[in-house]
Amino acid sequence: MFLAWAVSSGLASAELLEMTEAIENLERRAISPGAFFFEVCDGKLWESDLNEEGNAFAKAYYASNTYGEDYESVLGSNYPTVYHVPDDWDTYTRLKPTLDAKLASWRNRSR
Repeated sequence: MFLAWAVSSGLASAELLEMTEAIENLERRAISPGAFFFEVCDGKLWESDLNEEGNAFAKAYYASNTYGEDYESVLGSNYPTVYHVPDDWDTYTRLKPTLDAKLASWRNRSR
């Protein structure tokens, strides 16, 4: 979910954006967020996948340990574990406002 959101939020690296077919599939929602992540990153998020701002935000957000908490609080309550949360666009739509708010808050603190 995070990488799909980062792409839509302008946080992807130029290198990642060169994967035009995969990006177009993501933008058309022809591929799920998780399938996109595995297709373009083989399931591993690297610094080279995000731009400078994206990396700074990701490091701060993940270091605070709130991504997992946010993911679980927004999505996990209806499932036995967060691993049961569906990899689909409805899930993404539910999580996106939280990620948007975290990015906005981080940007305000970073200024």
